[in-house]
Amino acid sequence: GMLGAYALRPTPILLEKARDLGERLMLGFHSSNMQLPQSVINLRTGQSENHHWTGGNSILSEVGSIQLEFAYLSYITKDIRFYNTARQVFSLYQTLDSPMDGLFPVYIDPESGRWRGKMHVTMGGLADSFYEYLLKLYLLTGMQDNNLLAMYNDAVTSMERNLVFGSADGSIAFLAEIKDGHIHKSMEHLSCFVPGMLALGATAFDPTKNKNYAEDRFLRKNERDLQENSHDHIKLAKQLINGCVESYNAMPTGLGPERFSFNENAPASQQIRVEEGRYILRPETVESLLVMYRTTGDDKYRQIGWRFFEAINRHCRTESSYSGIKDVRRIPAEPNNSMQSFFLAETLKYLYLLFSDPSVMAMDEYIWTTEAHPLPTFTFNHFMDENGMLHA
Repeated sequence: GMLGAYALRPTPILLEKARDLGERLMLGFHSSNMQLPQSVINLRTGQSENHHWTGGNSILSEVGSIQLEFAYLSYITKDIRFYNTARQVFSLYQTLDSPMDGLFPVYIDPESGRWRGKMHVTMGGLADSFYEYLLKLYLLTGMQDNNLLAMYNDAVTSMERNLVFGSADGSIAFLAEIKDGHIHKSMEHLSCFVPGMLALGATAFDPTKNKNYAEDRFLRKNERDLQENSHDHIKLAKQLINGCVESYNAMPTGLGPERFSFNENAPASQQIRVEEGRYILRPETVESLLVMYRTTGDDKYRQIGWRFFEAINRHCRTESSYSGIKDVRRIPAEPNNSMQSFFLAETLKYLYLLFSDPSVMAMDEYIWTTEAHPLPTFTFNHFMDENGMLHA
C-alpha cells in the first residue's frame, strides 16, 4: 500500500516507512534452509514462523506474492537486496521437480524443499498469485527476465492440459483442482483471476497494447512461444470469464458463490452447482472483466460489470457500509455483517477503472499487485544475469 501510494505521489515518509518495513520483512527469509519467507513475522524481534495449521509448511501463494513489491522497493531505493531475496524464491521453484510440469503443490517443507500434504494442485486459494506474479514480475521489470516467462508458459500449458474443462459447445470453460492425483471439478471464485492473467500475457507482445514492446525487438524462445500462443490464450480467457460470469448469472441474487462444481456436459443453465454459497465481496471476477475490456475493447465486459455492481448495491449495501451475504441463492439476502478490506482495495477499484478511460492507469504503464496496488513499470539500472539476479 505504501509503495502504491508512493508511486502515485512520491513522498519521503512513504519511502522511509516502506523501506523500514521491507527491512523487517527480510528477516522472515532467513529462518529456513530453503530461504522461503515465513508466514508470520514479529516486526519488533524479527522472529518468524509459518502458520500452525499448515503443519509448519510454506504456502505457494504466500512465498510467491511479494516479488512485485520487493522489486519496486529495490528500484526506488537502489538496494538490490530486496529484489534478489524475493526473486530467489522463483529460482528455487524452477529447480524443483514439478509433479505436473509447471504447476506446483500448494505446500512445501521450508527445510527440505519437499512437497507436503495431499499434493493439492489448483489455480485457486493457496496457489493463485504465485502464477500471477511470474507474468507480472516479468512485465513490471521491463520484460528482461526470461526465466520468469519460461515458468509462466510452463504453468499455463500444464493448466490447459490438466485443469481446464469446457462446455460441450466450447463457449464456457472452468478450472478443476487435483488432490492426490484425482480431478475435482470444483472451482473457487478466487480462480476467476485467471482470465485476466491470460489476457494480460497475450497482449505482452502486441505493440498496440504494450508500449514497452518494440516490434523490431529480438524475441527469445519463451517470448516467441507466448506471442505465438496469444490467440489461444485470449480464446481460453474468454471461455473462462464466461464460466465465471455464468456462476453469477445462475444465482437469484446475481452474485457468484465462493465455490461451485460444474458439469461441462450439461446445458449451460444447469452446469453450476453451489458448494459454498457465501459471497464475501471478492474482486477476482471484476478484475478479469477489467482486463478483458481493456485488452479486447468489447463493451460487453463493461455491461456485465455494471450488472454486478447493481447486484452488489442491491444485496450487499447497508446503512453503514457494505456486507458480504451468507447465501447467493436466497432472496432476501442475509448479510454476514463483514466487509472485507479487499472490497475497498480491489473490488471497487477495479469497477472504477472498468468504467474509466483505458488511459487511466494504463496496463502498459502500471502493473497491479495481487492486492490491486498500482506499481509503474520500470527497467533496473543494475546488471541482471541469466538467472534473473541483480548485480551492483
